[in-house]
Amino acid sequence: LTPFFPFLLVCCLPAFAAEPEGETNTAEITAVRTHAVPDKRKPPRYPRDALRRGIEGWVVVQFTITEDGTTDDREIVIASIDGVFEKAAINAVSGWTFKPATLDGVPVQQGNRQASLTFRTKRDNATTVSGNFQELYKEATAAIKDGDLDTAKEIITQLDANQKRLLAEVCYLDVLKSVYWQKIGNEKAQLRYINRALVVADKVVKKGVYVNLLRQAIVASAKAGKYAAALKNYETLVVVEPELPVDDPVNKIVSDIKELLQSNTAIVTEGKIIRCKKCTPPRSSWRHVVLRGRFSVDKVVGKVSEVEVICERQSVTLVYDPETVWSIERDWGGCDLRVHGEDGTTFRLVEHPATG
Repeated sequence: LTPFFPFLLVCCLPAFAAEPEGETNTAEITAVRTHAVPDKRKPPRYPRDALRRGIEGWVVVQFTITEDGTTDDREIVIASIDGVFEKAAINAVSGWTFKPATLDGVPVQQGNRQASLTFRTKRDNATTVSGNFQELYKEATAAIKDGDLDTAKEIITQLDANQKRLLAEVCYLDVLKSVYWQKIGNEKAQLRYINRALVVADKVVKKGVYVNLLRQAIVASAKAGKYAAALKNYETLVVVEPELPVDDPVNKIVSDIKELLQSNTAIVTEGKIIRCKKCTPPRSSWRHVVLRGRFSVDKVVGKVSEVEVICERQSVTLVYDPETVWSIERDWGGCDLRVHGEDGTTFRLVEHPATG
């Protein structure tokens, strides 16, 4: 398959200078930890009905590693298809064990861990797609090129209705959807399907397709203010494509992001709390990966109850205070910020420049 990829556009980074009004309090959060190390990680059991029907797919699970090395707070981040593999994925992660993280030699919890679990029937070639899928895929990409979006949508709907898909077809269908939504002008949907395709793209598509997906993800993530995702995909890209041309647009985008992060300009991201019906128990929250160690939440319309910081080597839950700038240590590793509150609440997250 040769997907249709529109030209990449160099985007301007949406950064704004902003600080909370008036005096603020500063809360210091410090800790020194070691990483958890995998011990036993048995693969998931293939659901019988999915195996019988020839359905392949994937699930991304987020979890916490407890003090005794077991997993807790397991939740589905995203799945290739709803209601097929989630239970098997959760059951598998429930049985995993780790050598736990430690603090001053004492075992402690470690959060912000994710794993992607794939479900694939035994085949030698993971890039295989059926002849019917390939034909419909080509028709849809041609329709998009010609601006016939109604035909493209019909074909996508037809492909979507057939749950019997090989893993490569799962990936290519998300690629097709990303191109369709880009043509429509819905950048949020475009990025969503690029990210879905990237879950297994390294395993099931040709190198050229994978490289194009990474480049598109960098551009779309930067445009959306998802700087952590853009930088992470760039790190992967330079490994996959070590001879990336110096004048490639993504180099400029990443350079601008790094310059922004080192500047005295505050980074503002608009947030909205949405109810997660699949979470156990159900809750309303907003998730964001922070790249700076100082942040605050303000301009709240609705109700924010608490702010949760889940990092690789530390986690903490903070009672929301509109007049506090929280500060976390960078040796905590990558941090996932979650803002909890009432469904529909809007606010802004301000990542402040480093002091001193």
